[in-house]
Amino acid sequence: MSDDFDIKRRNGARFTEQSVQNILEFSPGLACCYRDGRILAVNSAGAAMLGYDDRTSLEGRMFEDLLPHDYAGMDLIEQVLEDKMPCLAMMRQADGTKLRVEIQIQLARELGPGTLIIRAEDISSRVFLGSDIQNSEMRFRDLVDNAIDLICSCSDGKITFINRSGLALVGTKNPDEIIGMPVSGLFHPDYLEVFTEPEILLELMREKEPFPARFARQNGTCIDVHIAITPSRIGSDFMLEARDITAHRNAVMALHQMNQDLELRVQSRTQELTDEVARRKETEEQLRQTALHDGLTGLPNRQLLMERLDHALRRAHRDQNMVAVIFIDLDGFKSVNDTHGHDAGDALLKSVSSQLLRQVRETDTVARLGGDEFIIAYTEINTPQEATLLSQQILDALTGSQSMVNDQKIDVGASIGIALYPEHGQSGEDLIKAADEAMYDVKKRGKNSYSLAVGKS
Repeated sequence: MSDDFDIKRRNGARFTEQSVQNILEFSPGLACCYRDGRILAVNSAGAAMLGYDDRTSLEGRMFEDLLPHDYAGMDLIEQVLEDKMPCLAMMRQADGTKLRVEIQIQLARELGPGTLIIRAEDISSRVFLGSDIQNSEMRFRDLVDNAIDLICSCSDGKITFINRSGLALVGTKNPDEIIGMPVSGLFHPDYLEVFTEPEILLELMREKEPFPARFARQNGTCIDVHIAITPSRIGSDFMLEARDITAHRNAVMALHQMNQDLELRVQSRTQELTDEVARRKETEEQLRQTALHDGLTGLPNRQLLMERLDHALRRAHRDQNMVAVIFIDLDGFKSVNDTHGHDAGDALLKSVSSQLLRQVRETDTVARLGGDEFIIAYTEINTPQEATLLSQQILDALTGSQSMVNDQKIDVGASIGIALYPEHGQSGEDLIKAADEAMYDVKKRGKNSYSLAVGKS
């Protein structure tokens, strides 16, 4: 209501009895019509604000009766009119207590010479709030000044405030030596890049834990500190906290390592982390390769064979097809070791491994169990003939090739046993056992052949 009223006055609108009545009715604070020092009319809200039960008890009274005795001899009304601005003042309530108000006065000549409209708004809550804020700020400053750590605020890379503990930490008693200097000036030269490169500073602001650094004190010495950086909501401003950790000598090695980690993260960041991940993956792959593969031939060992065979049997059960386990034992391998030595035997095993890999598909597995025993997991087949055909191809490949050992040609043969899922077993262990027995039947009959396991009754 008051804002609309002021606009109308500036635009040349005149007071009427109705407009005055509206002001009295709708003003949230005190509003009264005044002439020759007396209150002609007053609103109920104003009477209640001053602690009166009825507005009629105020009408006809001298306005100065509502002012504290401190204002005696002072023409407050004339002063407000002369300043042409709202005035902060005190009014006296019904019980004698003082109430802080903001008074506004407008001329209302249309209602008679010397007639004024006086409005007063209770602002005591604003004053209390301002006082609370000021007291809170003072308490906060006391807490900050008496904190055991360094606390400083920074704007545009420069220090704008530092507490007393912070001054002691950097080795001075005079805040003028610190305030206004670049925040990087607090640190050892090794850390200058942190506070001169915005990207690095932003990265450190995202750190959840304090991180190590080193302060260069005013006397030329250095101290180790933990620091934390808290960004402000305003531009590039931030708050820096630091705690002296030089007393923790039992943690020197850990601190040194953390410093190195920080420097590494600052200097190389993304690329070095990528390289580290790649190295770890390579190491893990090498460990897995060693754990799951034969050291001589590089073929899968028994552990990896069983894993792949287990997966193949589950697929065969789902797809209603067959898996063949082909057990291969070289004929006369012992005599090669005895005659030509173990190096020759190793060379022969590598040659046989290469031959076997040439005969199978990428989806199949060739594994070495140890010694001169090999197993092939021949997957996704539909007839036993596919397994026997592969076994014959292996025999032909081995007997058709001759290995050179110490400039001597060595003929290679093999005894092969075949077991089929689901006819000869439901598990990998059962199939290997059945294929092993079938291979020994071949050994008994004269070697260099293959045999299909006997089906379960």
